[in-house]
Amino acid sequence: MSKKEVHCSIRARLLPDTCQVAYSRSYGYNLDGSRSEVIRDDALNGSHWELYLYDEGSGRLEAVLDMESGVMHSFEWNPEGTLARWSEPNRGYDRAFGYDEEGRLVRIERDYRNGNKSLAYEYGYNSNGGKVWKRDYLNQQEYRYLCRIGCGGTPMRVYNRAMGNESWTSVEDYLQTPTFTAYNNRYGSYMDYRWLAGHWLAEFPSGEGKMVYRDMAGVTPELVLLDFPPPLYLQSEAGAFQPQALQWGVIIAGIAIIGVILAIAWASVWCWSHYQNLLQGNFGDDKYEHCMMGCMGVAGCPKSLPLGSGLLWEIWQWMWSRGSSDWLDDAVATEVGIVKGRDCKRAIIPVRPGIGSPEWNCCDRFCQAVAWIL
Repeated sequence: MSKKEVHCSIRARLLPDTCQVAYSRSYGYNLDGSRSEVIRDDALNGSHWELYLYDEGSGRLEAVLDMESGVMHSFEWNPEGTLARWSEPNRGYDRAFGYDEEGRLVRIERDYRNGNKSLAYEYGYNSNGGKVWKRDYLNQQEYRYLCRIGCGGTPMRVYNRAMGNESWTSVEDYLQTPTFTAYNNRYGSYMDYRWLAGHWLAEFPSGEGKMVYRDMAGVTPELVLLDFPPPLYLQSEAGAFQPQALQWGVIIAGIAIIGVILAIAWASVWCWSHYQNLLQGNFGDDKYEHCMMGCMGVAGCPKSLPLGSGLLWEIWQWMWSRGSSDWLDDAVATEVGIVKGRDCKRAIIPVRPGIGSPEWNCCDRFCQAVAWIL
């Protein structure tokens, strides 16, 4: 069980000057990865020890029991595995969750247990499954999500207005790249770097920020103090527990994927090193050898060398050993070899084809011409 020192909940980050309550939290987990207990202590709410209870057959969360107060949160699930109801005796209502035929959350209601219900949140989606609007009936606010082509992930912009008003106000803009999402709101500009362990949220352009860890169920077990708001898409109306049961199957699948990626990366480095040792200094023409290393590094290896590898390699060699003055020609030879390697590749997963192979002969003819030109 690990102990975490934290200061503020994810919702309170929007008002940093009010986030001065110190928390101490410890978490326990079952063998299948699901959370078993939380021990928390803070100056505002006192001490609490919460036990997480699961259904033995399905592994779904059934209840969370506060051992200090005796209050039990109960959860009911639909047959397809979506959360149907969240009950808490001390509240005058239950949270009821509604879904469409695709299993997407479309509404959260308050069931007052006397036949009366009120709608708290409502959501709408497009044909690609992307969320395009949300209505917050509790605060009388509604939101629109402007989508890019496809509209299945992070939106491009979020608009907000009070329900009944005609004009909309932009509250958050997004620019998505392969490695991070830039977001801008009335507080400033920020970046969300996505990692396997969670999200690195940072201010722009300083880059100063903090890591927000998330488990494989998408839950943030460690609360973190930020001096700026997190993006809207990381905030949820699901509540404090966000009940999820992490199964071993998910863990094993994730480990297997990471293992495959590491194996491919290792095989690629090993393969390219083989051609480097085979060619370097053995054929009498430096430009020919560099071109062949680039070409065979693509045509003969399971994971192709990316463009730019030759240039980076030559720059590193020149800086490290003060190599020859024609390092730029060597880099050009390697780069054009990498481009040609795609045409010379004969197998989806080649296994280091050697001298005289079709891949080698294809690269050889091309690289002889390159060496003559350079």
